[in-house]
Amino acid sequence: MVSLEDYVRNLLREQTKENSILDYKECLGRGDRNKTELIKDICAFANSGGGLIVFGVSEHNGFPIDQPGIDSTDWNRSEIEVYVRQICESHIVPQVSLEFAQIPVSTDRFLFATKILPSQVAPHRIKYKGIKYDKSYYVRDGERCIEAEESEIRRMYYRSHSNPSLKIRPHIMAQLRCLAIEIVNIGSASAASIAGKLLFDRQLERGMVETDYISPAVLVTVNIPLLRSGESVKILLDYGFSNLEKAMLFCSYKDHTGMSYNDKDYLDLHEWVRNIGTYWPDELYEFLRSISTFPNPSNFIENWFKQIGQLDQPLAEGIRQRLKKSKLI
Repeated sequence: MVSLEDYVRNLLREQTKENSILDYKECLGRGDRNKTELIKDICAFANSGGGLIVFGVSEHNGFPIDQPGIDSTDWNRSEIEVYVRQICESHIVPQVSLEFAQIPVSTDRFLFATKILPSQVAPHRIKYKGIKYDKSYYVRDGERCIEAEESEIRRMYYRSHSNPSLKIRPHIMAQLRCLAIEIVNIGSASAASIAGKLLFDRQLERGMVETDYISPAVLVTVNIPLLRSGESVKILLDYGFSNLEKAMLFCSYKDHTGMSYNDKDYLDLHEWVRNIGTYWPDELYEFLRSISTFPNPSNFIENWFKQIGQLDQPLAEGIRQRLKKSKLI
């Protein structure tokens, strides 16, 4: 995967012209006019499938002609990130998703890239009181930001309320005597051309992005042609709890309009086992019943309870007592 820094370098090397997903700005000002224009640009990109703003680049007729950069005595990376996030949080609703990168051009000057991610909660509007952009919706039209027409606002609202949305949850395959991860589309629209990765490792954390973790304990490639609303697929697993303690799904897919999405979901085995009785008690009991045909099933069950007990002892004991009453163990 190409980093955002390398992506910007490639754009400049190839003299890429400003377009519907790219904007160059020579400087980053703190004045009201600069702030207003930046808010409008970010709002427009968020409403138009995402985009990229590169600060520190001079342009002529949309083509980059110079890279004066930003003076590091005026701004540093953390100051810019805080500044951009704060004005977005204060003046754009719903919130937008952003990524940042710094590209050095000399010892004391740098370019700064702000990537506006495709939004699943559009339309976004500006709530900048006291100026003409108050409560306005903007979209990108080629190199320009324009106020969205009412019909476009309705289309954005429809798309955001009929999106696919993929989640992962545990599942016990009783007949096959194995655990599975179920990928389910909980959204109200179909997800097509689903591609991504399912990672398992105890070091995973909810806020991680795909590039944060290079070598998980277990990696499963995901390729699913189509998942309609409410449908799911199950990925069978033959690994022990030690490797399945945490899981993350990173994937991309498209909806019925062709709009692309990047999605992720996180699953913690602590939450997994606590929800055993809520999500799938029948599958659990059937699974334990089925393993009675295994050699030394009591040893298998005791080991299983031992691993659950390390995470939640009261839960493990409650399940044990219920199974005893049912004469499954």
